[in-house]
Amino acid sequence: MNEQFMSGKKLSKITGISESMISDYRKGTEPTPERKSLLCRTLGIPEDEEPQEESDIIKIKEASEILGISPRLVQLGMQQDRFRPQIGLAVKCDKHWSYTPYRSMVMRWKNGQ
Repeated sequence: MNEQFMSGKKLSKITGISESMISDYRKGTEPTPERKSLLCRTLGIPEDEEPQEESDIIKIKEASEILGISPRLVQLGMQQDRFRPQIGLAVKCDKHWSYTPYRSMVMRWKNGQ
């Protein structure tokens, strides 16, 4: 599992879905509509948006360079859901935040689409 993704354990703890089912979903098993909705809400992904490819993931620093703002502003904007359309995922896990910005989503936001 890529370290930039939220761990299955953390996602399981937040959603109540077993780690083994989350692992299956990451391997391609399609979740039920109810679980898909729960996962999308938890991760802040619009339900009608297709998941991004792992190669589309960028670091906060790169997102900040593309957007022309500081990395901290990118993090705060993601935490507070200030980017519309969204530029990636920000999920609070225990005492820290996990960020997964996507190049395609950052570019779409930058271009005003």
